[in-house]
Parts: sequence; structure tokens; C-alpha cells
Amino acid sequence: MSCVVVIATNYEIFIPQQKLALFKERVVNRAFEAIETYNKSGKLETTSTNILSNMFFFPEHDVDLIFGEGIWDASRVGRGGKSRVVGSDVGFVRLIFAGGIIMVIVFYSQVFVFLKQLLGTSLGKHYWTGIVCLGLVIIIGEFKEPFVIAASGIVKTFFLILFAFTLTDKSFKNQSTNQLAHAKND
Repeated sequence: MSCVVVIATNYEIFIPQQKLALFKERVVNRAFEAIETYNKSGKLETTSTNILSNMFFFPEHDVDLIFGEGIWDASRVGRGGKSRVVGSDVGFVRLIFAGGIIMVIVFYSQVFVFLKQLLGTSLGKHYWTGIVCLGLVIIIGEFKEPFVIAASGIVKTFFLILFAFTLTDKSFKNQSTNQLAHAKND
């Protein structure tokens, strides 16, 4: 903890002078924007949360809400002059426009089943706090962007964790061996 405090208060020592202004603009100002805004106006808000609060909207027709409109903007749309058809960065809002509430339920149930599988392994019982935190990161991330779909890093992390956990899980190995034996007998 003391190392973090020392680095946070003396970060200027560790960053080259030519990159210091850019670091302050992109990292420090954004990281402490909520505190700075609160000190100036008494409101706890940031520019990005204000913009994000306008991105929670749904299709106008009930049929489109249930089944979607089949609209999905690529992650690079909105950059370079192109505009989005669905003007929202919120993950579940974009999924609703793409495939409706049905798709949202199916998609997020897959993530829930995955996390539940992880918790069911022997390592998952030891690392349940990390798995719950991973679930919270996913939920928070989906409020900002289609986190699970757009960020391939999280999908790769999912599979690496599942692979590592199932390789070390004796009950999973025994269950897999039993399933293979039954398949050969059938």
C-alpha cells in the first residue's frame, strides 16, 4: 500500500518529461475527474457518465423489443466519420436492438452458466471471490459497452480460466472419463 501511495504522489519522477503532459491529460485528469467535479460543483459526476446516461433507450415497438431489429453496429463505427445506427454504447441495449430480449436472455445466460461452471470446479471453490469479481466486472463492463462481445480479451480469459480449472479438477476428469466410457458402450 505504501508503494502505491509513493508512486501515485511521485509519478512525475517515473515518466519522461515529453510524455508527462499527455499522461496528465489522458490518465490523471480522467481518473480524478469525479473528485475534481465534486470539489468545483458539489455534484458527483463525470463527462462519460453524463454521456452514458443518454444511451439507455430501447426499440419503440414491442415486437422489436422482444425479437430485435437485427441492427448491430461494428465496433469501429462512429470513428472516422461513420455514424452508428444504434446510438448507444451500452452492451445490453445494443444486444436488444440486434436480437431483442430473447437474445439478451440467451446470451447472458451463457455467461451465467460459464461462471457457475467455474464455481463448481475444485479450484472455483477456492477462488470464488475472484470469480464473483469477474462476474461484477462483466456486469459493469456491459453498462459501458458490449464488453463480452467486443473485448476479445475477456473471451480469451474465460476460456483460459475454464481450461485451467477443468484440467486440475478431479471431479471434472472423472465425469469426462465416465462420459467417454458410456459413449463407447453405446
